[in-house]
Amino acid sequence: MILTTLYDNVSLNPQSSLKEDWGFSLFVQEDGYSILFDTGASGNILLHNAKALSISFPNKIFISHFHLDHTGGLTTILKKDSVVYYPYSSFDLSKTLQKAGANSVKIKDTLEIYPNVYSTGVLHFRSVANEQALVLQKSNGLILIVGCSHPGIQNIVDFVTDKFGKSIFLLIGGFHLLGRNRWKIRRIAENLFEKVYYIAPSHCTGETAKKIFKDVFKERFIQNGVGRTIKIEDERLSIE
Repeated sequence: MILTTLYDNVSLNPQSSLKEDWGFSLFVQEDGYSILFDTGASGNILLHNAKALSISFPNKIFISHFHLDHTGGLTTILKKDSVVYYPYSSFDLSKTLQKAGANSVKIKDTLEIYPNVYSTGVLHFRSVANEQALVLQKSNGLILIVGCSHPGIQNIVDFVTDKFGKSIFLLIGGFHLLGRNRWKIRRIAENLFEKVYYIAPSHCTGETAKKIFKDVFKERFIQNGVGRTIKIEDERLSIE
């Protein structure tokens, strides 16, 4: 499995041609399928970064929630055979997708997208947005991909580990901790340390929170940003 960050507000190499911008998008590639998780804020930037990384967009697109920094690039990359999985809410994409010749899957409950690939369904915790996360089952545990974690990153992790009965091998995405009290962040990091092996905070996590997670997780912390590639094979993880 290969995970490539196409869109993030952090650049790992400012000298590269990749563009950073507020938002998040992750390309998931596995034998037999590929999925684009979220589409960032700008279709032009998403297209630019994908071209620079030699990535072709798949027909399966997974939208975590309806904030612009996660959906802004969607209409730019839609194809006639696109299938867009989005969370149930008052916002309905079906007409927009029909005009583009794409298909829509409106998700409310846990749904299997491919064998061992699941939407959590809409996460039923108090939140400003209906949000879903993506769960990939591997032999060494779960890979959990989150968008902004509006329902609370601890709530999401607890729900997923209870639902699937496995620990999390890798947690990647936005944790929505920007501006939060540093002591509260440290408690969250210490709690997640017991349930997650590798962690790759991204996007809306915030630089202060990232430093705290790095201090807690040490060698199990992954610095994420535009262009980061994470390869997972059996129980081995490598980073480029």
